[in-house]
Amino acid sequence: MTALVLPVECAGCGLVDVRLCRTCTDALGGVVGRCEQGAPRLDRCDGIPAMPVWAAWRYAGAARSVVPGWKDRGRRDMADVVA
Repeated sequence: MTALVLPVECAGCGLVDVRLCRTCTDALGGVVGRCEQGAPRLDRCDGIPAMPVWAAWRYAGAARSVVPGWKDRGRRDMADVVA
């Protein structure tokens, strides 16, 4: 009944009736690692990184929908996933 009043869809791919489908959950799994090469605006213009950059996900696929959904579109139900 709640789904009729407050429909939910996967924050990663838009699949109906799940907050985060199994495929997107699996895609978000990973190991935290350094990724200075993925943050080009932080370099000092001489190619040397200004600071270390760490990330849990590559900003593509499901992460590219989940993160802005959580930050900008009110998907507070993704807080545990992003944390």
